[in-house]
Amino acid sequence: MRLEIFCLIWLDTNANATEIRDTEQRLRSIINHLKKFKDVEQCQKYIEERSQKDRLVMIVSGQLGREIVPVIHQLRQVISIYVYCFDKKRNEKWACKFAKVKAVVVELDELISRIKAEHKIQKMVEEPLSINIFTTSAGAGKSTTGLNGQFVFSQLLIDCLLRLKYTEEDKKELIRICKQQYEGNSDELSNLLEFLQDYSPNNVLWWYTRESFFYKTLNVALRTQDIHLIFLFRAYISDIHHQLKGHQAKNSLRVYRSQRISSDELSTLQQCCGQFISVNSFFSTSTDYQHALSFLNVPDGTNNLEPVLFEIDANPKVVTTKPFAEISAYSEFSDESEVLFMLGSIFRLKSVNHNSNDQVWVIKMTVCSENEHELKHVLTDMKKQLGSGETNLHKFGKLLWEMGKPDLAEKYFIRMIGQLPPNDLLLADLYQDLGKLASYAGDLDKSMEWRQKAIALKNPNALVGTVTIDQHTDYIHVFYEGQPIAGSPFKFHVDQVQTDYVTAYGSGLSHGVCNESCDFRIVTKDAGSGGLSVTVEGSSKAEIQCEDNKDGTCDVTYWPTAPGEYTIAVKFAGKHIVGSPFTAKITGSTLSSENRKRSQVMGGNQSEISLRVTEIDIHDLNATKRSPSGIEDICLLKKLANGSLGISFIPKEIGEHLVNVYRDGKNIENSPFRIHVDSSEIGDASKVKVSGRGLKEGYANQFNDFTVVTRDAGYGGLSLSIEGPSKADIECHDNEDGSCLVTYRPTEPGIYILNVKFADKHVSGSPFTVNVGGHGSSRLRESIIRERRAADITHIGSQCELSLKIPGTSSFDMSAYVTSPIGRLENCEIVELDDCNYSIKFIPKEMGVHTVSVKHKDMHIPGSPFEFTVGPILDGGAHKVRASGNGLIRGEVHVTNEFNIYTREAGAGGLAIAVEGPAKAEIDFFDRKDGSCGVAYVCPEPGDYQISIKFNDEHIPESPFNVSIVPPFGDAKKLTIHSLKTKGLDVNRQYTFTVNV
Repeated sequence: MRLEIFCLIWLDTNANATEIRDTEQRLRSIINHLKKFKDVEQCQKYIEERSQKDRLVMIVSGQLGREIVPVIHQLRQVISIYVYCFDKKRNEKWACKFAKVKAVVVELDELISRIKAEHKIQKMVEEPLSINIFTTSAGAGKSTTGLNGQFVFSQLLIDCLLRLKYTEEDKKELIRICKQQYEGNSDELSNLLEFLQDYSPNNVLWWYTRESFFYKTLNVALRTQDIHLIFLFRAYISDIHHQLKGHQAKNSLRVYRSQRISSDELSTLQQCCGQFISVNSFFSTSTDYQHALSFLNVPDGTNNLEPVLFEIDANPKVVTTKPFAEISAYSEFSDESEVLFMLGSIFRLKSVNHNSNDQVWVIKMTVCSENEHELKHVLTDMKKQLGSGETNLHKFGKLLWEMGKPDLAEKYFIRMIGQLPPNDLLLADLYQDLGKLASYAGDLDKSMEWRQKAIALKNPNALVGTVTIDQHTDYIHVFYEGQPIAGSPFKFHVDQVQTDYVTAYGSGLSHGVCNESCDFRIVTKDAGSGGLSVTVEGSSKAEIQCEDNKDGTCDVTYWPTAPGEYTIAVKFAGKHIVGSPFTAKITGSTLSSENRKRSQVMGGNQSEISLRVTEIDIHDLNATKRSPSGIEDICLLKKLANGSLGISFIPKEIGEHLVNVYRDGKNIENSPFRIHVDSSEIGDASKVKVSGRGLKEGYANQFNDFTVVTRDAGYGGLSLSIEGPSKADIECHDNEDGSCLVTYRPTEPGIYILNVKFADKHVSGSPFTVNVGGHGSSRLRESIIRERRAADITHIGSQCELSLKIPGTSSFDMSAYVTSPIGRLENCEIVELDDCNYSIKFIPKEMGVHTVSVKHKDMHIPGSPFEFTVGPILDGGAHKVRASGNGLIRGEVHVTNEFNIYTREAGAGGLAIAVEGPAKAEIDFFDRKDGSCGVAYVCPEPGDYQISIKFNDEHIPESPFNVSIVPPFGDAKKLTIHSLKTKGLDVNRQYTFTVNV
């Protein structure tokens, strides 16, 4: 199996010479598939047997070239020929008669350089253009075969693939195929290794535009419609879709693309003016007319091959599911004005005319959406079969079955069986469909085997019982990896009705995603005569489609185009049915989440417990807390308002908690302390009250507010977050009466989702949909993404190291110690490297989580203490990342501001750092190779900036950070302070210090 359409053929009597073998690697770095011949007849036979879609680049010697070039020159497969010889003048005499002979060279370096430069152009204009056409003549759209069928099914295939869950096995299979394909190609195998180490969804456009196996393999899979290879690439196709959606062009564009197509293909397009075209690959274009035209300036020499220039008008307002974006900033070729269209993009063909000035056919098209009248109904009807949300291999296989590919359908049915547990109910359906496929293929015995497996799964003993239903409204909270999914909690109504009532059910009555279909079903069976009406009102106009199933039910589909709350009224005979009107929470598309910004703040009230501690010096004390269920964690000691020592924590369990306070690893007097927690102290989100205008509407660049009352809700952490078109600074002001005033200030208008949680649960009504009006402000954003590898596992007796940069410090004022899991303290070694860089070292004597305390002048530095796991790290993630440093608090314009990020405890993942403010910042990243890294940034203008740090697309604790960048300090830096006492201070006593100017 070849994964590239390009092939390099070398015809030379010395094809196996040592020099040629040494050159193979250099040639295969350009075109992987290299075929060598010494015999003209064998070479000619091989060429003539190649597909019309193959593209062959030839290197010939002078002698053999004179024989074969006149014979194969006109073949479509051959696109360029290079004569590599000793006598340049002699061979130029015959070679000049053939347009496909690009050069006659005597130097190997020149040969390779010419092939590499011209192959870049060949990839643009010579790769076959794979398109589907949808005709809108009478009856169009009803057929699922022929041209229209190919068009519709290609769209459904893309939709299904984007919603199929990707597995580690899929990735391993793709990598295995690529390794086999590029065996012996050291350049591509090196690219493959780099891909495995450094790929992240955020740099997918760089990988796609890079000259490597990724672009070559993906493109040939799409252009040849290799279903299984496309299936294995689907996660990366989805990543490209996600990036294009996030960088969707905001203004209308006119773009161009050059191509060589056959006369027959040109004739087909001429006959299809006014019709729809979809492209079976990502479609690369340029905003530069002359640049696109320049690719066609080189003569081709093939009869019946026409140079064409696509001229496309693209309006982003019509785009729904197939985005396009200017990607130069994210491409390997940042100097090219490239606009990339999503796989399966739909265009309307306007005209095909010949431009006599440029000697090129100009094909004019406009971008269309799936909602075009002629397309909408047929695509909507077909997509109903796939449903919404995540799909599976069963639905994928059934789609392939309808496409006339039963062998592939069988392959994916069997693949899914291998992924399901043995008692999964879906197995019976898979066995049944495999039985039908076997019957279709004429293998009746195999069909019976599959059907018997289906029967064996069914349980013949039906359960009989009585269910009593009380009418009530309830909520269901849905979490993924500990976080509520978009729209959670979902509201549902439970009731018992008579058989002659009209009822409705389905996900579209409670939740949905904007720009995706939302569905529900209405049951009118035995309800008698009466008119049925359905209305949907909300943040946007939602188109409604109702289909009568002819069995007493009808299916309703609506398409909301903006997030928010929608009211769905279902009436029968002029009256609301049971549960109507329904409220559906429509969230923003997950594919467009890159466009949405999130701000959050944590607060809440904690239980403060005074301990009977007689110790005066608490400098070396540390404490742990064990809950009634046995969970033990570190807790912080603090001086309470009454002057006594105590702890503060948020109780989550009823019963007795034990607090151990240690000095040098040993319990102090009276330790452990016993603390009893009763039910009234446990946080209860249902008792929290929220009110205020800011829960429903707000204005950009103004402070909007609402009130949260927690006085009767027990102890719990208050979590507030708002997500929308811009960051929105959130502040929580304690009113000292069991309530707080929350203010937020978004900078752009639009729909925002406001989450209010108490004790890790949503309060009633949360998440809230807020419609923010007003005028936006212009803020600029710079971001970088770096992959973090999992830290090496450390062991007892090995040296452990933590690197930090702490500007403005001296090693004489630094101290550090490590606390073991059982509370034993030991001093750490501090090594000053250079420029305030320190290495903190210790040798552990225990396995488990240690804490490393780093202090400057006996005060914890920001971020201290740091966790350090000896042994395997079991609980990684964004919550384990720590960031600290003056650069996260304040900074100076035109000066390098710095901070540290500690990711060791988080494991492997993607680290994203963004600086947003009135001007674009420059960001530098320094990996210290020990689980820590440094970040430096320079801001060209003063103002309020926001620094976001995400790990695996999730904010780390305290992110985003609000940083004030001020004008240059000037002479203020020359001020020095002396005689400042920093410890052992008494309350209400005056102290003095000196400032030298």
